[in-house]
Amino acid sequence: ALLPLPPMAIALRLFLVCGLISIAVATTNTNANNATSIDQLINQVCNKTGKAYANICMRSLSRANNKGVTDVFGLGATAIRVASKRASATSAYASALVKQDAAGDSKLKQIFSDCVDSLNSLTGNLAQAAGDFSTKHYDMVVDDLSEDLDDVKACKDSCAGVPKLSLLAKRCETVVSFSNIILDLT
Repeated sequence: ALLPLPPMAIALRLFLVCGLISIAVATTNTNANNATSIDQLINQVCNKTGKAYANICMRSLSRANNKGVTDVFGLGATAIRVASKRASATSAYASALVKQDAAGDSKLKQIFSDCVDSLNSLTGNLAQAAGDFSTKHYDMVVDDLSEDLDDVKACKDSCAGVPKLSLLAKRCETVVSFSNIILDLT
């Protein structure tokens, strides 16, 4: 049989349970407030990028891991990370197209090759831009990205009208859009 607990032990247990519930409620409210504030920040920042980029900005930054992000600076770092992943994935996609079309059209092969070079260069410069952004050298971020963006735009334009390359063109457009979002944040 269970022995009855002394009143002090009951009071202590009740106090501990109430304390744990209070902590759980406070943590839940803080997390909800942080989620709301990051969503508000994303909307605020993305609406400044203009109609051309606002939707992709909101979709991409909302889906990204924004843990610990509390300001525009943190959101900019997230944007650079996302752009780098997209540029790298698009470069891998273009490289796969080169291998697929190994014995094919030399003009297409040149387009693929130029795109891969441009995207690889942009990926490297996004890494440099991340460092420059973290030290608040925003002018260097612009320098890091501008030339490569023109090359990726040229890749996208080269793919335009070639049905086989429509997905590559679309992916390049996304990379360009996201890189422009970064430039808008600097």
